[in-house]
Amino acid sequence: PTGSERPPPADTIALQARFRLVLEATRGIAAARDPDQVFLRCARTAREAVGAQRAVVVRRDPVRETWSVVASDGGDGYSSSLAKRALRSPGAVLSGADLPANLDPSESILLTGVRSCAAVAIAVPDDPGIVLHVASGDVGGAFGRRDENMLEMIASVAGTAFENARAHRKLQDEIEHLRETHEQLGAAREELRRDRGRPAPLRAAERAFGLLNPAIEGAALRAQA
Repeated sequence: PTGSERPPPADTIALQARFRLVLEATRGIAAARDPDQVFLRCARTAREAVGAQRAVVVRRDPVRETWSVVASDGGDGYSSSLAKRALRSPGAVLSGADLPANLDPSESILLTGVRSCAAVAIAVPDDPGIVLHVASGDVGGAFGRRDENMLEMIASVAGTAFENARAHRKLQDEIEHLRETHEQLGAAREELRRDRGRPAPLRAAERAFGLLNPAIEGAALRAQA
């Protein structure tokens, strides 16, 4: 630095490095063409970006009102009560000082050693029960506002990437269906071409039995003669 210029604070440098990490990782999320891979990459990115010990993507069944893990990195434990709060919140939600006092026994088992959690909903139009959840057991490593921003950005990219990946898979399925249909039509055209040169009784027999029977063919030829 020269003159009155000062180097940026260490925490600013660290924040810039984290944003570069997330930017690079979210490109990987956005590039996923398999819907299942989107959420796995999402969990990995979130874990690295906020320094979590574990990151999971969970889905809530609206009928049974149960939760299931869709993808995880570092472990499967999560707080369903925090995930519910995330679905009702416009942004990420945190749980630190009140953890684990506000958890039921089953969550206490799942989150053994965890000191801080954060969760954010992943917006998918026809599946509104998907949540990204991270957890850390580091002393003094409670998630803060910067972590909320990171998680919200990752969740936003993941939601869009998931929709794109589903559209890509649907397009691929339609292309495969068209290819199979084209092949079937080609085979049918070839069959019709061959059919024109066969005796009428033989064509009727083939349609009835679905195969070329030499005995039937001989009989048909003799009948025509």
